[in-house]
Amino acid sequence: MRSLVSIIGRSNSGKTFLIEKLVSILTSKGHRIATIKHAAHGFDIDLAGKDSWRHKQAGASTVILASPDKIAVIQAVEKEISLEEIQRFWIKDADLILAEGFKRERAPKIQVSLFEDSGELLCGKEDQLVALVSDKTLSQEDVPVFSDKEIDRLAQWLEENYIDVAEEPRVEIMLAGNPVTLTPFLQKLIRNTWRGLLSSLKGWNSQGEVEIRISGELGGDSKGE
Repeated sequence: MRSLVSIIGRSNSGKTFLIEKLVSILTSKGHRIATIKHAAHGFDIDLAGKDSWRHKQAGASTVILASPDKIAVIQAVEKEISLEEIQRFWIKDADLILAEGFKRERAPKIQVSLFEDSGELLCGKEDQLVALVSDKTLSQEDVPVFSDKEIDRLAQWLEENYIDVAEEPRVEIMLAGNPVTLTPFLQKLIRNTWRGLLSSLKGWNSQGEVEIRISGELGGDSKGE
C-alpha cells in the first residue's frame, strides 16, 4: 500500500497546522500528497435543498458531484471505513498520505502537542508512534522529537523514511478485498509479465497506473467447447 502517516493529538494541539505546513513543503518539492481527515462526529457536504441532497434523500446510495476542477463522492456506508480501505479504493497517484486523527488505526503515528499544555502521550511505540512534534518533554519514548521551528526537518525525515522513490512501480494484489504479501521476486515477475502483455495493447502508457480487476469465480480450466 502507499505510505501513510497519521497525525494525532488532542483537540487544538496543532494537527491541522502541521498538516498544512507539511503539505506545502512536500508539494513544493514535487511530491504528490493526499490527506484524510477523520470526522468522529460525522459531516455533511451536500446542503439541504441542493440537487445532490435531493438525490440522496430520494434513496441514492452513492451521489457524485463533478465539476471541471474537482469531484466529490457521497456514499452511504454500513460501518466506518478503515484507513486501509480508504487508501486502497479512493486514493490514487499519491506519494504519501497524511491522515489527521485515526489514533486507533494500525498506522505510523506522529503525535502533535504544540498549542495545548497536556504532557500525556496518546500512544507508544507499541502502537506505532514514530515521532513527536512538541516544544515540551512528553516522555522518554525513543522516537525523534521536532519543535514547531523544525517542520522543514520533519518534512525531510518523512521524505527519507516514508516516501518511496524506488524506480520500479509497486505491485499490489487483493484477493477478496485482502492484500497479498509479495516477495521482491514475485513483484518483479508479475511486473515484467504484465508489462509484456500490456505493451501490445492500444492505449498502453508505461508511465500511468495500471489497474486490473477480475470479478467472479476463478476455478480450474473449463472443459468442453
